[in-house]
Amino acid sequence: MIDIEKVNAALSAWSAMLGGEVMGGAEATAAYGVDCGAAERVVLGAIRLQHGDKEKLPAILEVARRTGVPLYPISTGRNWGYGSSLPARTGAVILDLGGLNRILDYDPEFGTVTLEPGVTQRQLCQFLADKGSRYIVPTTGAGPDVSLLSNALERGYGITPYADHFTALSNLEVVLPNGEWLRAPFGSLGVPTLDRIFRNGIGPSWIGLFTQSPFGIVTSATITLAPKPERTAVFLFSLKRQEDLPRIVERVRAVLQACGGLVGGVNLMNHQRMLSMTIPYPRERLSGAPIMPESLAAELARQNMIMPWTGFGTLYSSAALLPAVKKEVRRALAGVATRLVFLTQDRIQILRKGVALAPAFIANRAEASLATLAKSLDLIQGIPNETALPLAYWLSGKRDDGNAPLNPAKDGCGLLWYAPLVPMNASLVNDYTIWVVKRMREFGIEPLVTLTTISDSIFDSTVPILFDRADPRAAENAKQCLAALLEEGRLRGYTPYRVGIDSLPWLLGKGGESARFVADLKRHLDPANILSPGRYTT
Repeated sequence: MIDIEKVNAALSAWSAMLGGEVMGGAEATAAYGVDCGAAERVVLGAIRLQHGDKEKLPAILEVARRTGVPLYPISTGRNWGYGSSLPARTGAVILDLGGLNRILDYDPEFGTVTLEPGVTQRQLCQFLADKGSRYIVPTTGAGPDVSLLSNALERGYGITPYADHFTALSNLEVVLPNGEWLRAPFGSLGVPTLDRIFRNGIGPSWIGLFTQSPFGIVTSATITLAPKPERTAVFLFSLKRQEDLPRIVERVRAVLQACGGLVGGVNLMNHQRMLSMTIPYPRERLSGAPIMPESLAAELARQNMIMPWTGFGTLYSSAALLPAVKKEVRRALAGVATRLVFLTQDRIQILRKGVALAPAFIANRAEASLATLAKSLDLIQGIPNETALPLAYWLSGKRDDGNAPLNPAKDGCGLLWYAPLVPMNASLVNDYTIWVVKRMREFGIEPLVTLTTISDSIFDSTVPILFDRADPRAAENAKQCLAALLEEGRLRGYTPYRVGIDSLPWLLGKGGESARFVADLKRHLDPANILSPGRYTT
């Protein structure tokens, strides 16, 4: 039950501290209340922190404890498909840390950068360019204006050489629910440099407790950046049949094991996912069907020269080693993959000039594909862009301002993510892909499937559940589809590495020793449950 008097008292106290940066419920709902996944929450208000407000966090938390009004911290609120800006549980005040956007330290020798939650991919890219830095931004597909720190704290991953963003994280500064500060240990011993370059400190390492966590507010952290590779290239290949997928899984694993860090992530995308990157949604061809019939998807794939599966991999190497790495990739994929090609940015530009001379119907299609490839190469070289974001708009959503950055939540896009971890086992991967496509089609959801290597033993499969957010029935169907995939996938051995806000009850309902341990920690650190209630624990 929401006590309006206590909420008003809390908002009044926070307003006295911060002035005009405190919103009431109606204003906060207008600013933060829309979500790609059509989740709904009662938003009690919002606090927007600005430069210099970080030191007020203990006092802000004291008001929350005294009134019992919970806070839900966000960074930039661009958590597309997982809840956008909304809290995990209804009835909370959003604590917007986006205004804390200072880059606090940069060490060009060790390649570390210490930053606050509001620092975005775009901001860091400009900072490094201004410094003439030899390091690159750990980019993701979520767009240039998303928080770097929040992605790492969600244990997200990207497509640059240091793909696992959590393992690149160190030197956390945290304010706990009781208002006390927690900082990395070496600084108290007079050697703060070690906190930036050695993540585990001394004694028990607590850094992981604050990822996917309701235990504290992370106000800054250090990220270790990857150096800019001397040579960057991509390789593309195709599979003629679904039956070739188990065989390519073993070959991809062999490449990753043989080439170590010289081969970055490898993506395997089914033909429906490739169509979403290639053509507008063919709504006029559906003839009343809820999604593309398999025959239509196959026809459009043939017209666009897309095979059942397409592979996309990255190479990061010195000029001297690049030919040897290419040779190893060719050897490993031979006999299974077809149409294997290697591309660099220079090579793509040459091809773009060449296709300009072709007949218009060929040139236009080829130019669009090559332009997307060029932007993808920018992304893997640490230059953030919006290349991946149009996926959210394939079925629904419309930009009001063509010059504004893409914002799938505000633009009406319907998107939920199913992102299970799939062991890199040939039969399991084959079973998973056949099952997930069949199950999604039964729900009338286009089955767009990607498998991305996050080690040489596991894939993360990113599956967007796209729907028309303006249609309540479509939104409910999308939620039911996700619920079915989560539970049925778990029984088959596939479980996500993260879930959206409406899927947290499913996760928390599974219990177990781990859940009890987390709940015990939460009760100890936050007995009043005023920080992020419902976030990965009860």
